[in-house]
Amino acid sequence: MCLIDRIISLDAGSARCEVDIKPGGLFVDEAGCVPVWVGLEYMGQTAALIGGYQASQAVECGSAVDEKAGYLAACRQYRSYVCEFLPGVLTTRCVENGLLGDTMAQYICTIHDQQDQLLAEATLTVVRM
Repeated sequence: MCLIDRIISLDAGSARCEVDIKPGGLFVDEAGCVPVWVGLEYMGQTAALIGGYQASQAVECGSAVDEKAGYLAACRQYRSYVCEFLPGVLTTRCVENGLLGDTMAQYICTIHDQQDQLLAEATLTVVRM
């Protein structure tokens, strides 16, 4: 299930994506809104793009890197500043905050509306298997 509609920018340390909140979309309720807990999945999918990009770049450089699945191990301090995500375009941003050993990475993630107002933020820890 892919909830990201567009990749705006992507590199080895950060990703910026857009999500369209519109009628008929996944998790959209009868009022056209999305519950804020779905923001955790938006963040997770955006962070996953960074790991995928890193793996693809290692392969292009000739490194023998196995693509590894990533699993959300922890979400720290998920804060939502709205009760629900309203119809429109959301921008999800994730920045890799560091590696924790060989198999874990930490990401600082935010969700913004079209006026760049901060709607939600969290720190995600991902285990790469």
